[in-house]
Amino acid sequence: MIRNIFHTYPLARSVVLLPVILLFGLQSCKRDFPEVFPTQYNWEPFLAFPIGEVEFGLRIPSGFDTLLLEIDPVSGRPYWDLLDSIPMSGGIDFDFEEVLGKREEINMAILRFNTYNGFPIEAEIQGYVEDEYGTVIDSLFNPLMVMERGELLSGGETARYEHTMKEVYFDAERLDILLQAKYFRFKGRMSSVAYFPEYIFIVQIGAVLGIKSDL
Repeated sequence: MIRNIFHTYPLARSVVLLPVILLFGLQSCKRDFPEVFPTQYNWEPFLAFPIGEVEFGLRIPSGFDTLLLEIDPVSGRPYWDLLDSIPMSGGIDFDFEEVLGKREEINMAILRFNTYNGFPIEAEIQGYVEDEYGTVIDSLFNPLMVMERGELLSGGETARYEHTMKEVYFDAERLDILLQAKYFRFKGRMSSVAYFPEYIFIVQIGAVLGIKSDL
């Protein structure tokens, strides 16, 4: 009789079976419940933010000694063309103490460095952390960060900037150094190349902070 009802009225089968399914489902979920609920939860979110960027080029004062563009009276060539390699230096101001706030709330930090090289040669750079007095309190790359060369068009202009990324991890002990950071300085050298004012490379910095919080 019941089988005939289910056959004749399919909806009746759903009405009868649904409570049975819910009953067994609740029993299964109940078995998964913890016997004792914790009174406190540890929640560790992450905060990501950009710090800034700096450009380096043959006519950018922040990245290159523009006095090297002057002509050597003896050779008639610019001074930079007489060097085996071209030094470049520049940096980014940033006060980490204002961002980190209470030190005990931060358990780690990751600095991410993205570089975009438009020069047709590789370049090696080192990064330094400086305090408010300009004193180097930490270095960033071991080994040096190598930027792969960019691709050029037939006329010598940059067609594609080569991207390189590197991350530097700061644990709880090393975070105290970041609290003193006021400036990130980058120093690099590259082999002398034909002078094109369009040639530049870019260094971008971002940070990820691990934040402790008790709920």
